[in-house]
Amino acid sequence: MVFDIIKHDLPDFKSKLIDLLNLEVKANSFDPGELNAARNSLFYKHVDFKK
Repeated sequence: MVFDIIKHDLPDFKSKLIDLLNLEVKANSFDPGELNAARNSLFYKHVDFKK
């Protein structure tokens, strides 16, 4: 059951989450300084900010 959720539901969730975050970035919902700090942070090195 857990494998099915990871295999089938998470990719769709990730895609929708990326779309939502891109929409909010374009709407200037995030503080630009905080966003740049996250982009340059080693803590978020696993996040692809280019998407």
